[in-house]
Amino acid sequence: MDFNSLFQAITTWWQSLPFAAQYNIWLGSGIFLLIVACLVTYYCFRRALGHRKFGGAWLSARAYDALVQSLILEQKESNRVLNHQELLAVREYLHGSGFKPLHKG
Repeated sequence: MDFNSLFQAITTWWQSLPFAAQYNIWLGSGIFLLIVACLVTYYCFRRALGHRKFGGAWLSARAYDALVQSLILEQKESNRVLNHQELLAVREYLHGSGFKPLHKG
């Protein structure tokens, strides 16, 4: 099956649909793509501003640094054990993003 016959089959199927179905498909796909574009733009804008996501909340660079510093200090001064997400954040903060991540076990 070549591309032309596939394209012709899809075109024939599309034209066999009633106008209301074509309209609803276009409208639904347009709304879906608009939502996806808004989410991608929001995420890229947050990253461009230097915000980091930690614990389900976006933090500015200053707030993220303060959080990681408090985690490091809290771990050194007490017997608190960091959870996996906190440990990954501390390791990335101390060693950079090129550091080999921990494996979940």
